[in-house]
Amino acid sequence: MSLGRRVVNAIRRRWRARVLAGWGDGRTWRRASPGFWMQLSRDDFDDVGFFFGGWDDAFVRDVPALVRPGERAIDIGAQKEFFAMILARAVGAAGAVLAIEADPAALELLEDHRDRNGLGAIRIAAGAVGDREGEEIAFHLSDQVGWSSRFPNAMQAPHVRRELTLRTRTVDSVAAERLVDLTSPLSLVKIDVEGSEVRVLRGMRTLLREHSPTLWMEVNHASLAAAGTSADDLESLLQPFAYRFYLPDYEPTLFGGPRVWYTPVAHLRDVARAEFDIVAVAPAYAGRARRMAEIVGTAARSG
Repeated sequence: MSLGRRVVNAIRRRWRARVLAGWGDGRTWRRASPGFWMQLSRDDFDDVGFFFGGWDDAFVRDVPALVRPGERAIDIGAQKEFFAMILARAVGAAGAVLAIEADPAALELLEDHRDRNGLGAIRIAAGAVGDREGEEIAFHLSDQVGWSSRFPNAMQAPHVRRELTLRTRTVDSVAAERLVDLTSPLSLVKIDVEGSEVRVLRGMRTLLREHSPTLWMEVNHASLAAAGTSADDLESLLQPFAYRFYLPDYEPTLFGGPRVWYTPVAHLRDVARAEFDIVAVAPAYAGRARRMAEIVGTAARSG
């Protein structure tokens, strides 16, 4: 790491510590980095990221170029709705965002966040999604909101506090019910389901075939292994649709927005990281592929 980067990081750490020292205990309404009101706690590292920025900055910066007003989007594993709100702002009042979440602790926050920010485009669907309808599963609730999972990995397992018995739906069936007007494009699907990604994709083959949405997806090797799957399985499922993969990266700057760049990836297994986001774009829809190519080119020139 360069001397300049170390200086920037040190300044940011000191500034954050001073701000957080003034927060009270528990969750309070605060304006997160992209301008949304959220119930945040200084004891939750996700919340700290939402407040200060630096939390999936590539998504925050570039989704408006991938999702247009009037289009449709889906957030699977919506957590506290941070990403669904970014999508809702991009699609506008004429569009719709389907937020799917199984964790009751997160669901308590979803409606409050949507209503406080006046984002009526967000439609909330409670429950677990997978590759079949009506499968009875054990869903493990974590004391860290966002880590609840059907397949907790070794790091997440100590945080499990209890289990729920749920029946799964497929994304295809939930979308057919809740995104009634799918004559408008389904332009982007964000997936972060702590290991269930393969099962979720198997349950949305109709949407993949008919809409070829851009996928913004977390790949966590430990979580996939806990589910008995792998990054190779993800790639195999998407091969029939000719998806191309891009690895987003970002780093803060002392002044101005973050520096964001994308690296084309031939195979997911080749990414030497335990956990990462991947953007998958299908050339079947030339407009979306062109948008991603423009973003990649701009990022390369600015880097």
